[in-house]
Amino acid sequence: MLKKLIILLFLMIAFTSLSYANECAECHKNVKVEHFKASCIDCHAKTEKHFSRAADFEISASGCIKCHSDYESMLGSKMHTREDEKRWASGAFDSYDKKFFDKNCSGCHVSSCSDCHGIHEISKPKTDTCLKCHNDHATGVDFIGYAPRPQAEKYQRGKVIDDKHYLRMLPDLHFENGMSCADCHSMASLAKGESSSKSCVDCHSPDKRVLEHNNHEKLECETCHASWGYSEFGTYYLSFDNSKKRYKQYGSRLEPLSKNVVRSAILHEYQAPVMGVNNVGMISAIRPFITMLTQFKDNKVVKENEIVSKSWGAYSPHTTRRGVRGCESCHDNDKRLMNLSKEDDTLDLMKAGIDMESFWNKDGQTVYNGRLLSDNEIKKIKNKSQKYKQETIEKWQGILERMK
Repeated sequence: MLKKLIILLFLMIAFTSLSYANECAECHKNVKVEHFKASCIDCHAKTEKHFSRAADFEISASGCIKCHSDYESMLGSKMHTREDEKRWASGAFDSYDKKFFDKNCSGCHVSSCSDCHGIHEISKPKTDTCLKCHNDHATGVDFIGYAPRPQAEKYQRGKVIDDKHYLRMLPDLHFENGMSCADCHSMASLAKGESSSKSCVDCHSPDKRVLEHNNHEKLECETCHASWGYSEFGTYYLSFDNSKKRYKQYGSRLEPLSKNVVRSAILHEYQAPVMGVNNVGMISAIRPFITMLTQFKDNKVVKENEIVSKSWGAYSPHTTRRGVRGCESCHDNDKRLMNLSKEDDTLDLMKAGIDMESFWNKDGQTVYNGRLLSDNEIKKIKNKSQKYKQETIEKWQGILERMK
């Protein structure tokens, strides 16, 4: 008897699922789903008005999480909340507009499982999927060998990714060898709030016969092995409130962020990134978020070149190559050390109306997820000790020997 009841219950569920599927197909004629033989109502719960959007974080992605409960913590992840970006935008722009982030910066936050996995053609994310958000100033496009072009209209040519133009650059060695984002950034690690599932040393053991691998225990690998990094210096936002004349004059050929805000920058660099110390105490690459605001209202200037942020961020350039950094790149480079004197700086920011001595002088600047190098650390790096000189000679002797 019990066996018959179980069979009957199974048939009732199957019939109900089939009935709903036929009903759904009356409107959704072109929807075909092959996801572990799930029916429509397996993912889309019945509501008072219709059926739920299974993957939306607003309803806790209930259609996905009931099977994929291991990833429930994604609902509160930084990919969704964007808490770091919101904190930075709040500090920079709250005095101007408390909703600046929502109006101009909220496009790239994960609000649904389908943002990365697709809607009905459900699949694991590919590198191209990641690049929908991880482009422009964000790490991602550098991995495949592209860097953002300046925002002015005259530079808009070349490769297009997500409606933006890019320069062709040297790609990451891992990408050239067929690796994808998911090889180091797994869903499991993202669900735990970790930035990656693997570090360099999980796959690579530094060869101590290489001189540079000695005495550099406090350096992140990419400090030397990043072939280049993209840096945008002096990012400025122009806001036009009832100022069509000024918009046509100053903003019409720049990158629009919203109805009345455009963005550009003073300088774009594509070279060895500046160095700082990250939040785990390692010397790493850092990139600038030095930001200014100019505001027009009724075609009159309300604010001009007002510096709203002098911060930097420690990060990991995804441009890894074998042996790309010479000793002098760090030990003889005041720009990378944030120790550049006014006399050696080719940019005169004061003359341009910007109240700042230099982009590459650490006075008054901060790293939001770490710190800048201290005076003692800079002094130590620049010190050409006898050991440094001897190892430099040994390095060049080795290069000449290999050339023979």
